[in-house]
Amino acid sequence: MDTQKLYRDWLILLSLAIILGGMIIAFSVEPYLLPLEEAFVSKWLLGLLGATVMGWAASMLLVSRYAFDQQLPQLLRMLLVGLLVWFVPDTLISAYFCAYFNVAINMVILVAAAIPLIAGERLLKGSIRNP
Repeated sequence: MDTQKLYRDWLILLSLAIILGGMIIAFSVEPYLLPLEEAFVSKWLLGLLGATVMGWAASMLLVSRYAFDQQLPQLLRMLLVGLLVWFVPDTLISAYFCAYFNVAINMVILVAAAIPLIAGERLLKGSIRNP
């Protein structure tokens, strides 16, 4: 068996499982189903949210730096797709719950990230030389 393919496929399946888990959490889990005190749940979820945002930003930092250093515009496009996968449900859920401050923050983050991702991708595509 090809070990590289095994690792790749494993990470793809794990990523898809985590995406599915995130969708379930975002759209169907009710707080009362958690075996925790209600007052504790808010603080716990904010801690999880903060940690998730840190991991997401660290991934964007490392991948975008690598994309520019190695002139790989497709990585910037992949970051943009991930950004949109976050933006749409997060913003819709925030609007549904009237958390308009978060809708505004999301829009600022989207614009602030999308502009250099799109422009950077175009720049890198133009700077790649064909042999």
